[in-house]
Amino acid sequence: MEKYYMFNVVVDDGLKPRINRVIRRFFGKWMHISYRKHHGAYNIVIIEDKVNEYGLADPLTAVLKITKDMVDIEIARAIEHARSLIRLSVGWRKGYVIGARNYLDGLEIHPAYDVFMAWPGLNQLMEIRVTPHAVLIEKLFGGEYKVFCNGVKAGKLFIPDDGCEVLANIDHQLCKEYSGEKPERLNWDSMLQHINVARRFLDSLGKPDRVIVSFSGGKDSLVVLDLAVKHYGAEHVEAIYVDTGVDFPSTRDYVKLVEEKLGATIHSAYAPVKEQLSIRGLPSKDNRWCTLLKTRAFKEKLRKITRRDEKILVIVGDRDIESETRSRKPPVRRRIWYLEAAPIKQWSTLMVQLYIKMYNLSLNPLYEAGFYRLGCYICPALTSLERRIMIEKLWSRINTLPWINEYFDLHCSGAHPKL
Repeated sequence: MEKYYMFNVVVDDGLKPRINRVIRRFFGKWMHISYRKHHGAYNIVIIEDKVNEYGLADPLTAVLKITKDMVDIEIARAIEHARSLIRLSVGWRKGYVIGARNYLDGLEIHPAYDVFMAWPGLNQLMEIRVTPHAVLIEKLFGGEYKVFCNGVKAGKLFIPDDGCEVLANIDHQLCKEYSGEKPERLNWDSMLQHINVARRFLDSLGKPDRVIVSFSGGKDSLVVLDLAVKHYGAEHVEAIYVDTGVDFPSTRDYVKLVEEKLGATIHSAYAPVKEQLSIRGLPSKDNRWCTLLKTRAFKEKLRKITRRDEKILVIVGDRDIESETRSRKPPVRRRIWYLEAAPIKQWSTLMVQLYIKMYNLSLNPLYEAGFYRLGCYICPALTSLERRIMIEKLWSRINTLPWINEYFDLHCSGAHPKL
């Protein structure tokens, strides 16, 4: 069987030596160079021209024009922008559609940006009283977000990493009730193409003896767990959930629900973050000691439920927009005694949401409340958005949890209710 690659760079003979050098230097073996488009892969067609620009040929293919005078690092950045175009190009045709050549006016293309439909709770914070399907958010840098209503730019959000305030400047006259089709129906064919890439990518990894999904209770790990169940069969898929002792109680309940609905066994591991708090203090962005404990707990559980002589595949929900570090990771990583794979590396949050809607998956209720991302309730990666929601919507259920007041005193002093 021919080796399959998730990313395929298409060049002619004249450009091949130059592009091959760039790929080896900045990307490594996880990008493949060929002379033709690969069905079921993300394709970047590179041609030499008088201008540097890029456009979308189809939902899986970006066309990149480079000039003779561009140096290697400029070409590498151009490839990253072309790759992000595949993920971010969203248009409006009676609803938001992915893979649109004519994407929304005001939408910006950048490798670190993301797009997603507003959860109901976020709409409430913005005081937008329309169906969530009508509202699309583009996440930029530094806490800045663009807000689109029915395909038209309607304002901005500012969600700082620190504090508990969310600032919105929205033209509510532009936020009319949604009258289009269901987004999953509009994007069904395009999403099937992205799903096909993910499944062919999994096929290329061979036939593992054990398939283990790293399941956090978040949307990304939900999608890869469902994807694995559909690809390998529920009886051949297991998952590992790491409880820190300071997880949201609703997340623990949700993990049990997912296990029942998808039919795959979810093993629980314990990372003693709660016990270490009195010794190490609350984790911070510069000192996320909790991550090491979680990783250690995952690997210890993995060792207990598998054998060294087995061919083990660990599937993770990592995506490019999560962080710069994750975007540089290849979709396949060889660990000491197992293979790790990220089949939705290229997906936007909007694609994750569409997949969840297509297959009617049960979503963690924290998202419905408005969370953009999940974590422990003392997680330093939570933003002012999540903390604002915790205060306004969840406080009566979480105010007695260990370390919750210390966490809010640190991040939002004076902004949360006292017991």
